Amino acid sequence: EGRNDEAIRMLQRLTDNDQYKREALRLTGECFLQKGLPDVAINRFEEAIGEGNKPSRENIDLFYDIGLAHEAAERFDAAAEIFGRVMAIDYYFRDIQERLNQSREMSALITKSNMFDDLDLAKTDLQGQPKPAEKSEGYERYRIIRKLGQGGMGVVYLAMDERLHRQVAWKVLPSHLSGDSEFQQRLLREARAVAQLFNPHIVAIYDIVTDPSECYITMEFIEGETLRQKMKSVGRFSTAEACRIGIQIAEALAVAHDAGIVHRDVKPENIMITAKDSVVKMVDFGLAHLGDDQNLTREGVIAGTLAYMSPEQIRAEEVDGRADIYALGLILYEMMAGSMAYKGDNVLGQHLHGSIPDLKESRGDAPCEYADLVARCLVKQKEDRIASAREVIVELTPILQDAALLETIRLQNQDSLPTSI
Repeated sequence: EGRNDEAIRMLQRLTDNDQYKREALRLTGECFLQKGLPDVAINRFEEAIGEGNKPSRENIDLFYDIGLAHEAAERFDAAAEIFGRVMAIDYYFRDIQERLNQSREMSALITKSNMFDDLDLAKTDLQGQPKPAEKSEGYERYRIIRKLGQGGMGVVYLAMDERLHRQVAWKVLPSHLSGDSEFQQRLLREARAVAQLFNPHIVAIYDIVTDPSECYITMEFIEGETLRQKMKSVGRFSTAEACRIGIQIAEALAVAHDAGIVHRDVKPENIMITAKDSVVKMVDFGLAHLGDDQNLTREGVIAGTLAYMSPEQIRAEEVDGRADIYALGLILYEMMAGSMAYKGDNVLGQHLHGSIPDLKESRGDAPCEYADLVARCLVKQKEDRIASAREVIVELTPILQDAALLETIRLQNQDSLPTSI
């Protein structure tokens, strides 16, 4: 927070300089967005664009930022309109396809589903709790505490299970999926399979309800942060920490792949790290691709998170566990490099045809064995890629042991230094 305030003060001094004005306004807007002030951010972005200017390749980044600000303010209609204009200029700009689909989905959730009355303050009771027109079994059993997040597959709440007296993560699915019997059957099959995955690195599923009036999943609530949040706060991870996290992700993937379950949406946002003991927990196993199937059927577009999609997913080919290995390789790269492997314009093209990024160029002190492992995870043809998550564990383990030993020696040397002269 303090760093944002200092950055804003410095950037505002540059807005009177024509040479730096546009970039200073853009960065100021991003700072205000991080501070939770989306309307102030939009004001900065619009000033950078200039009055009357329409979207173009020169200002497309600013219109994209305006869309993000509307999204942060939960004005999904406005966000979808802006993202649509951005896509008209550049169909492959950053993650624009995913952003547009998600904004449209959330707009539909708010306008079509009575299950999300809590998004409308005019329809809440004195305690801010939703007042559904017809109180469903789910709303009787689960008392909403606060919203945790939202996406194409619905809204996730922290809720109290009044029957078992425990806190849970309660994912309520969109109303149009509640009435889709084929989707419900597939969801139920997947949830049953995932519920059998007993592993400390996979978030447990407690309950699932699928009927025409409501559709929801009750899961283990994790007190902690996502890997994405940790990446933002840490920047570049130490080799030991990157290996520790990577091994735990690979352990979760290995268990799922052994059961025939492919995640298909492995990304830092779907990886939780517990606050108490820093244990990695993966969410949405076996559920993410159901949303992909729906989007492909209904919208006719590629669904998924572009920054972590394997080439075979982009080409809409048959997907197996090696798609998750590709995404894991991207995460292993990002933890060490402090930035995504593929970024900027035409991310899809980079996944399909771009050269495999050399981690050593971004992080000179990365162990050669680690960099080589990342490269083999990111091979374009899945037949030539590392075949299993267990192979990743086997290769990361000695790297972790060496890195942990070096860390211990370094700390011991620091402790042995004199504290005063």
